[in-house]
Amino acid sequence: SKGNHVYYIIGILSFLPILFKQNVGLVFAPAIIFMLGIRSILNTNHFSWRHFKNILLGFLFAALAFICYLFYHHMVKEYLFQTISFPGEIRNPLKNAFSLVKVYLIHKTSWFMYLPLIALVLPARYKRIAFTILVLLVYFLVPFALYRSAPMTHYAFVWPFIIVLASIGIYKNIKDQNVEKHYLVSPTSPIIMIIVANASFLSQGFVGSSYGIWPVFAILISYCYKNFEEMRTGLAIIIAILTFTLALNSINDSRLSFVDTKGPHTMAESSLLSGLGTNGSWFNDLNEIEQYINTNIPENESIYFIPGEDPLYYLTGRTPKLNYFQLNSITLSRDLDSVYADINMAGIKWVIIKTKLQCERGFINYDLLADSIKNNYVLYRKLDSYEIYRLDGLTEH
Repeated sequence: SKGNHVYYIIGILSFLPILFKQNVGLVFAPAIIFMLGIRSILNTNHFSWRHFKNILLGFLFAALAFICYLFYHHMVKEYLFQTISFPGEIRNPLKNAFSLVKVYLIHKTSWFMYLPLIALVLPARYKRIAFTILVLLVYFLVPFALYRSAPMTHYAFVWPFIIVLASIGIYKNIKDQNVEKHYLVSPTSPIIMIIVANASFLSQGFVGSSYGIWPVFAILISYCYKNFEEMRTGLAIIIAILTFTLALNSINDSRLSFVDTKGPHTMAESSLLSGLGTNGSWFNDLNEIEQYINTNIPENESIYFIPGEDPLYYLTGRTPKLNYFQLNSITLSRDLDSVYADINMAGIKWVIIKTKLQCERGFINYDLLADSIKNNYVLYRKLDSYEIYRLDGLTEH
């Protein structure tokens, strides 16, 4: 901390989340700077405006270097499309923002989630017992009474309560100038977690995003546990309930059990997937189509894969002609009717349709697209799980 160079390095490191996770990173990195700016305003002994200024310079240097890199490689347009335009097309931030406000303030069950906060205004001798009883009522008895089982999706609504409680803790620490204690997590650091959590909710909706950011929740509830001594019993109950329900959710969630694992264990033959293996036929099918493409389709001839379940562009080293690779209900930013027009306009010579999917969930019904391909292309070869179509009239069999 004696040299300014340390703070420049902190600023550069603060920029890195943008590189690791694009959409959330665009919020995560500025949230770090915002939190450090608040710390500098408090003008504590260990961190002042002078330190923050050096961090900000390091952050801006990293940002400038990244922008120059994008310009040099002619990637600015594509970066803006992938991080801003494309996500905005498939998930309207304004619509999700309204849904998020409903969760906090308007949703029919939102008010009920905040009942344990009543304990904050009670006399000290009643706080612990009141908070514990209210937590048991709101987050245990009522969910089980409503669902007659573990609250598989209901548990996500503990997020607003913990975010509000953590925000109260941050305000309390700043008001009391209690920012010099050597916590594992700085008394103002949860500001980052709160901003990032809400940005994630805006990206994929409230419940849809929560499964990926539970480490953020762990930091927030740990922060609350540290700052509200009289509430530790109730928070421990919440942690126990969430651990139990998340474990059950992991066991029963269909997204974790859709893979076909019947049959003998098979391994990938490509060096690009060296060491990967699973039960079932997926790798056998993947190995077969990869070998066929590399042996029979010239490298200068374009291919489009439907629905895009397998990493075949990566395995075969082919350059895709279209800027979307999967007919996925979440990531496809256009109508399915326009996909064939795009294939036709790009002059794609080969279309490979996968007929036996490993995971059918999430893909758009592409039967009409397949019919268009069959009417305008010729079946060239049929493998166990793939149909290979060619633009001209030549057939292999």
